[in-house]
Amino acid sequence: MNKKITKKERILLWGSKSKAIIIQKMLNDQNREISFIYDKNSESVNFQTKAKFSNLKSDLFDFIKKSTHFIVCIGTENKARYLISKKLIDYDLKPSSIISEHSIIDNTVKIGWGAQCMPGATLNCFSQIGNSVILNTNSTVDHECYIGNGVHIMGSVAIAGRVKISDYATIGTNATILPDITIGKGAYIGAGALVNKDVQDYEVVIGNPAKYLRNNKLNYDLSDFLKK
Repeated sequence: MNKKITKKERILLWGSKSKAIIIQKMLNDQNREISFIYDKNSESVNFQTKAKFSNLKSDLFDFIKKSTHFIVCIGTENKARYLISKKLIDYDLKPSSIISEHSIIDNTVKIGWGAQCMPGATLNCFSQIGNSVILNTNSTVDHECYIGNGVHIMGSVAIAGRVKISDYATIGTNATILPDITIGKGAYIGAGALVNKDVQDYEVVIGNPAKYLRNNKLNYDLSDFLKK
């Protein structure tokens, strides 16, 4: 699934925490390297890397200028991950997908840009995956599913056939979505939930069977791109 990368590839990671550690390991396994890491919320990087790190906005624009590709390492704020990616694309950077060789993806599956597909993830036939989607370890997307932009499917999730998951939704660890269900935009499915009916936009549902808990709020901050 991964295209051959030239030696000129220079990857910017947006984020420096656990997701960045995982992404660096997966890139190293593919003989690819990170050139730059930006995270305004960190004082330093807590893992070994050859990449240049900064938390300063002034350095961000220098990193963007010198980079060719990017990966946004934000797992918990789905809309932020997608919108930051769109901004970096506006600066002519290319989104890099990172797909584990230990994932199982049918050749009929269509995957958008910026995918992060972890070991053991399975995508069955005729499913469509949007842009900037995270498919975590041992998650399963069955046949004829539609996964929108910026969705995060956490570890060991089971999504049955013909399910539709709208933009920015999160499916929590070990949740199960039954066939022909629609999950609304920005919805959050709690860990271990069994979803047997449609979930509306921005709803948080938990339990077995899943029941409404509260509304979800999507947070994002694009102020890093505002030049002084």
